[in-house]
This record gives sequence, C-alpha cells and structure tokens, in this order.
Amino acid sequence: MMTTPRAERKRNTFRFIQAVFNPLSKTILRSPLHGVMSSKLLLITFTGRKSGKEFTTPISYVRQGDTLLLAVGGSWWKNLRGGATVWLRLHGERRFAVTEVVTDKEAMSEVYQVILAKNPTQGRFMGIKAGSDGKPDTDDLRRAIERGAAVVKVHLKANAVV
Repeated sequence: MMTTPRAERKRNTFRFIQAVFNPLSKTILRSPLHGVMSSKLLLITFTGRKSGKEFTTPISYVRQGDTLLLAVGGSWWKNLRGGATVWLRLHGERRFAVTEVVTDKEAMSEVYQVILAKNPTQGRFMGIKAGSDGKPDTDDLRRAIERGAAVVKVHLKANAVV
C-alpha cells in the first residue's frame, strides 16, 4: 500500500507530538501536579510479549464503573491480549488491573459509542466521529480497524492500590 504525501505528513506530525507529549505527560502524571491531566489521561505499564521488557505509556481513557475504556491504535496493544496484568497510574495512585482486548467490530462500536459520548476528543484522535444517532460512523470505524485500532477494557482490581 502506497502512502500519500499527506498521510506521511500526518504520520510525521503524530510522531513528533508523541515524542514531545509522552515524556511530558509521564512526568506530570507521576508528580503531585497530576490533577491537571488525571481526569482524562493515565499511565499504563505492561510487559512486552516478545521482549519481556516493561513499557509505560500515557493514554486517554473513559471510566465506566470499575472498567476503563481505552481506544488504541498501532500494535502495542497486542501486548495486552489474553487478560494481561498491568499497572496503572490513575489519579496519582498506582493501581493493579487486568486487560480485555476488543477487536470485534460490533463490540467495538458499542464501546466507541460510550467513548464518543464521554470524550469525543479520544474518538477524533482515532479518526472516528459519531453519527447523528450517537453511534460511531461505520466507515470511520472500518478504516480505524484497518489501521490497527482496537479497544482495551481495563478492569480495575478492588483494593489494589499499591
């Protein structure tokens, strides 16, 4: 598949933003100043399935009870398949959780409806807009899936603040 100059510029802009934003977000979310970001961002720490290395990345979330909904792209989320155990930095606290990866289009559509209602920016970041009925645009969702998008449900463990 050949990339267009526009797509390449968009990818390079995204990489630049990540290179600046991720380290800054990590620092703030680990600090006493985390409150300026904690309502929409968390840090997730997981183990690479091939390398065995530990990785930490900031990511936007939507809370639904004791479950956090993450709209994810790229391939890093594949490390979270199979009920992976992760650590979160959520509202300044370190929390233990278990993941559930959702890749089924219909199930993703249901989760994206919640995400788009509570945090439309997260949907826009993934290139998914809500239709007039509040449901994700089916073409946007299809394209996002083709680009490697998935949804991760992060199930918080009760009394697991560390």
